[in-house]
Amino acid sequence: MRTKTRLVPTTFLLALLVLAAGSLQAQNATAPAARQDNASNQTLERLAVRTAKESGRTPIQIRHENTDRVGRRLVFHMRERFNESGLFRLSDREEEKIVLHVKTRTEFPDRPGISSIYALTWTFSYGGDVLSNYLRSRTGIAGSEALKSLAEELAAQTQEISTRYSYLFEEDQ
Repeated sequence: MRTKTRLVPTTFLLALLVLAAGSLQAQNATAPAARQDNASNQTLERLAVRTAKESGRTPIQIRHENTDRVGRRLVFHMRERFNESGLFRLSDREEEKIVLHVKTRTEFPDRPGISSIYALTWTFSYGGDVLSNYLRSRTGIAGSEALKSLAEELAAQTQEISTRYSYLFEEDQ
């Protein structure tokens, strides 16, 4: 009887020791892979930049100021439209790109959510701390019912601007 009571705690401690050792081996097995992934991220990023340039998709960044409801929804639809497009790609990298600066404000403060006044400015950014070039601007009123069509119209206007100023993306030879 005495050996049975001594055997249970010993077996329990032995099982706990085996589980702890297995856990340490699993942690050690994943640590080198994490370092390898971190080192290969730079290579993958360079490959992505080269692939994006080769694909001919114009890099776009949308910067939105203010937090009115209709303005946020407009910017959401714009990002969605650019993301679906085969002509553009959204980018937050330090690279040459067209930046859309969007400022919105509620048209009537007493009736929020009905419409917004927006100001949109297109600039060309060289990336880094280089001063951007002004391309075009537009102001208007965004009604909450027509946000998708307005986003489509702004994407079409961005395509016109991108085509007109495409020489800015050409590399010096």
